[in-house]
Amino acid sequence: LALARAHQDHPGRPLTGGELLDAGWPGERILPAAAKNRVHVMLCRIRDIGLRPYLIANQTGYCFAPDVSIHFVD
Repeated sequence: LALARAHQDHPGRPLTGGELLDAGWPGERILPAAAKNRVHVMLCRIRDIGLRPYLIANQTGYCFAPDVSIHFVD
């Protein structure tokens, strides 16, 4: 959800691993290696549900491709 919202507000702007951790596990105290693993697993799941072609990773972090259209449904 954080990636989708970030994409809506600033297409192409990546979220760092720390930002993704804060979004997925707000306020949780966690060892750095465990935090990195949680974010990695979450990103793998995003790819596995069919979003691999739309997820971009770079040195800064992760985002959806700028040309992807995301629609929120209640």
